[in-house]
Amino acid sequence: MPTPYHPPGIESLSEIDMADVTYQDQSVIICGLVSLEPQAGSNGTNDSYMVHSLSFAAWHRPGEPIVERELDVFRAVPKGEEFFDTDCFEDFPELSIQKFRVLLSEDETRAVFEQAFLMDDKDDEALIAVREELKKPVVVSTKLFGDLVLNRQVEWFEGTAIWNGEKVPIAFDTDEELGITKQLQTAEELFQDSAKWGELIAEFAAKENLSVANDWRLQGAPRITKSEFLQRIKPSFIIIQTDGEFKFSCDDDDMFGGHSIDISGSLQEGLTHSRISG
Repeated sequence: MPTPYHPPGIESLSEIDMADVTYQDQSVIICGLVSLEPQAGSNGTNDSYMVHSLSFAAWHRPGEPIVERELDVFRAVPKGEEFFDTDCFEDFPELSIQKFRVLLSEDETRAVFEQAFLMDDKDDEALIAVREELKKPVVVSTKLFGDLVLNRQVEWFEGTAIWNGEKVPIAFDTDEELGITKQLQTAEELFQDSAKWGELIAEFAAKENLSVANDWRLQGAPRITKSEFLQRIKPSFIIIQTDGEFKFSCDDDDMFGGHSIDISGSLQEGLTHSRISG
């Protein structure tokens, strides 16, 4: 069980959360279900500690009704020699039920960790029920993309699409209600003109990145022509976002050392951005 840690130079627990948020005066004990969202770390306000952040998918005060709203939790932990030289990310596994003393924000959407307590999660039937629901697959069946399955860690639906004759993984970002109706409409329009968009994406990628690819060449290697560049890049992942934008990640065929060429845009504005990532 992690021991409580109060960083030097911190007068109030609320200072650990660096957002402009008002906190309650007294800490309380709550029980919560650790969500599937990735846990993270960030710098504290001084060099002695880092902030470990996780979230509860649902939580409640002992003896009170469950709150099925996400609660972001921030915990101060001593910083090791390296930034992530700490076991903090293993302290509270996803979908585990935890009992914490925390300081809650006024709107009870954020909390600062003070102390953890041992508990038998078999005693919390309400959170067990939420956990069982989160374990169930959420599937949206579509005519064009088949069955799309919700990935709760990143909150998008995943599937496979046929893009100009090639199978490509596709994902649909979700709105606050986990809906993808508008995103599916965007994708359907995009795929109806896949031949046109395929050419536009390749041409845009070449325009933005061909000179960079030649800068990355090994010494003595021949220059990469535009024709060769167009033949070598292949879409490897497509994501349709909630704001109507889409992004194609393309395999670079090692022209950029195994990185990805990302091309983004929208049906209305066309292609707008390109970058090397990964």
